[in-house]
Amino acid sequence: MIVGDFNYANIKWDTYECDKDGEIFLDLLQDNYLTQHLNVPTRRNNILDLVISSEANMVEDLKVIEHFATSDHNMVNLIYW
Repeated sequence: MIVGDFNYANIKWDTYECDKDGEIFLDLLQDNYLTQHLNVPTRRNNILDLVISSEANMVEDLKVIEHFATSDHNMVNLIYW
């Protein structure tokens, strides 16, 4: 599992539309059979923080909650196996 702020604001995760940088990243995920689980914005209207795993069913519950302290990113709460 990989979790973090990847800053790919130009990837539309529901349709996989993106710019050239996003295309390279999406190709990397697909070539390695990785799944990106987060589909709601974590900073303003952008999905910048990602939850990536090697198993599509690895994440059981995923929620985006309020900001953490002075950060402008929302926190991600997840349950996985």
